[in-house]
Amino acid sequence: MKEQSNNSFTFSFSYLIYQLPKIYSIEKIIELIKTYNLKNKSVTFQVINPKYIISKKQLEIAIYQTMVAFHSNENIARDKGTELLLRLSGHRQIKKALKVFGIEEQSEYVMFIGFGDSEEEINRSLVKISEEIGFNVKESIQLPVSNIKILKDFYDYNENIDDLEKAAIEKIVTLKLD
Repeated sequence: MKEQSNNSFTFSFSYLIYQLPKIYSIEKIIELIKTYNLKNKSVTFQVINPKYIISKKQLEIAIYQTMVAFHSNENIARDKGTELLLRLSGHRQIKKALKVFGIEEQSEYVMFIGFGDSEEEINRSLVKISEEIGFNVKESIQLPVSNIKILKDFYDYNENIDDLEKAAIEKIVTLKLD
């Protein structure tokens, strides 16, 4: 759990990552996330494919950029969950963002993200979501889930491995400039 603040707002976020069984209903997962978003106005939930997520810091900055975009009415998407996908992907088109971070039947992993005002609600709901789908919270996986070569290829980055995270974050931040 991490809390981020600036002069105008604070937010909390958390995530859980699981390896998906070979046969699983992606539609069930997406519908469950939609249900939780309808029930919670102060917290946003999203489900993504974490294949190209390098670190918690990358995720934190994308969430921060999402919150700032909504706070300043500069958001691209209508909802914060979709805005987060756009920010993470560095694309302004939802279709392109879903191609990169959307979950599909062949996805190996799934990441549940909660962010917003209530740290307690985020944690409680992420555990409930995991349990309803049949995942054991104790089996949550750490970042990154992909090997370094896959990440370097995706971010088109061949330099020092320590700077790979910076390249990923740059992609998030430069979305504003497009």
